[in-house]
Amino acid sequence: MVGAPLSPIDGGKRLAPSYSRYGSVHETVGTDLSWQFAETWDLSLSHRTSDNGREYMTPTLYANTAGDYSARLISYSNRFKSSDSQLQLSGEFETGSIQHEVTAGLAYTKTRNFWSGDDYQRADIGSGNLDNPQEFSNPFYEVDYKKAATEYSRVTRTETFLSDTLHFGTDLDIVLGLRRGNLLVHNLSGGDDYDRDATTPTAAVVYRPVAWLSTYASYIESLQQGATAPASAANAFEVFDPLETQQREIGAKAEGENWSANASFFRLQRGLTYTNANNVFTQDGELRYEGLELSGKFRLSPQWLLNASAIWLDAKAEKTTGGFLDGNDIPGVADQQASLYGEYRFADLPLTITAGTRFVGQRPLDQLNQWDLDSVSLFDLGARYETQLAGNALTLRMNLDNVADEAYWVTTPESSYLQQGAPRTLKVGAQVDF
Repeated sequence: MVGAPLSPIDGGKRLAPSYSRYGSVHETVGTDLSWQFAETWDLSLSHRTSDNGREYMTPTLYANTAGDYSARLISYSNRFKSSDSQLQLSGEFETGSIQHEVTAGLAYTKTRNFWSGDDYQRADIGSGNLDNPQEFSNPFYEVDYKKAATEYSRVTRTETFLSDTLHFGTDLDIVLGLRRGNLLVHNLSGGDDYDRDATTPTAAVVYRPVAWLSTYASYIESLQQGATAPASAANAFEVFDPLETQQREIGAKAEGENWSANASFFRLQRGLTYTNANNVFTQDGELRYEGLELSGKFRLSPQWLLNASAIWLDAKAEKTTGGFLDGNDIPGVADQQASLYGEYRFADLPLTITAGTRFVGQRPLDQLNQWDLDSVSLFDLGARYETQLAGNALTLRMNLDNVADEAYWVTTPESSYLQQGAPRTLKVGAQVDF
């Protein structure tokens, strides 16, 4: 979109051609073996294999402030084949008055990533105006993830890990962990290979000054695979080098007979990704999230229950090349989010009705922070009925989301793309507990 964002368009209005689609298939097979060779010690071995496919035939509409747009259709498929194994030893022992819960193990994961390669297609299919969207003809075939046979990267992760949770009586716990990992990335799409080793620690302290209150502080580092450029970028499927993330958090959890409350302040740092003005996807600089999160649950009476949550988030770009984006807000990330939900359970019926509201605050739309999206509030209603089916618990649910049929934009962090929010939607479901 060029310029300030358009007013939101009702999610019930089709903008894309009718043949547009996104599909996914997930197949996972695994097994676990566990051997309890002593009263407080056990050894486990697990193995998983998975085959996941994604199929895209999705248009992108590039619109100006008048709603005039050009449409570009992308058609391709991905396939991800992976296997992972883990051997883990867990147990408990004491040293004096300190009780230890220890975990040690080895983990190995291998993933092969494929895309449709020469069958990947991208074409400008026409233009129109958002007030009167066009039904363009389909220039491509029907996508099939099983035809994604061009391997663009192969990722192998090997890790050893050790952690110890030390209990100093009932009031103080200290968690110490260390993970030694190797991330080997073969970039088969023409980029560099990466072979990265890292030792990443974990530390946490939990203190209970009184029985109903727990306070904690934690620090976590991790080694993660680098980003992969999306299909829409000029450098589609380029694989970037691995990176380390850091997360710090302090908080408190309180619980009474009819209520509970949580509060936490956190800071997360990781690699920043974005698509620049030349449509080149880039992993450059650092993304820094700082936020405060509050939540609570309050039972006002045997029939009434209230849930509330709120988060204030400051997301900034740092350490970018030449300081180009330093200090800018991250596109697509709301500075505030909140929800308030209540439910009423009938005293003489196994029926509960619910109602609530969701609020998403203002969000920057572009990397340079020239334009913002307005905040939005949505209202929801629901009901659930609990009964029995052949001796098993059965729960029937019905939810009506976005009751007012509000038109709104949905954003993705670190992206300047907009999607229509879901219109008024009725959902029904059933759950059986065996």
